[in-house]
Amino acid sequence: MKRFGSIALVTVLFYVLIDINDVMAQNKTQDNPHADGMKVVETTVPQQNLLMVRVKCSEKEISQKLGESYGKIGAYAGKNGANMTGAPMAIYYEWAKDGFEFDAAVPFDKKLPGNDEVKWGEIKAGKVLKLKYYGDYSKIEPAYDVLKNYIKTNKKKTTGAPWEVYANDPMTEKDPANWLTEIYFPVE
Repeated sequence: MKRFGSIALVTVLFYVLIDINDVMAQNKTQDNPHADGMKVVETTVPQQNLLMVRVKCSEKEISQKLGESYGKIGAYAGKNGANMTGAPMAIYYEWAKDGFEFDAAVPFDKKLPGNDEVKWGEIKAGKVLKLKYYGDYSKIEPAYDVLKNYIKTNKKKTTGAPWEVYANDPMTEKDPANWLTEIYFPVE
């Protein structure tokens, strides 16, 4: 899965739109943020209410579209008194040379009805495979290779689309080697 230019800019735009000091405090890394390497962990996630915007675009448009979508989500959430409960994410349905389809999404503390562009969705509680990737977003492909190999080797069955959580703020963390993306694959 080839990745896009600068999710960093998009993530920065979103963090500017919404106060997430509490969220970032939850995502602080340990003294050695790279201790996990690219290790796959089998774990569970709780149910999460999301506000999201569906996007179809070319690879070169992803950063722009994520930024626009996070802006729409932030504006809608702000008008409706919703509080973020986690970092921005993207749920990927299709990726190919001719286009990508994904939901730009953010978890919030309550279920909202949405509007024409911003929809309610959820991450269902359940089992997942999780991998922490540190580095530039455009070089994430080897992390997906590790996950796909783990799925094949351990005969796991995926139950939905994978998602990426952009766990720290590239505006605060200037070194791309320390940018943390958590990749999740739901499994049986």
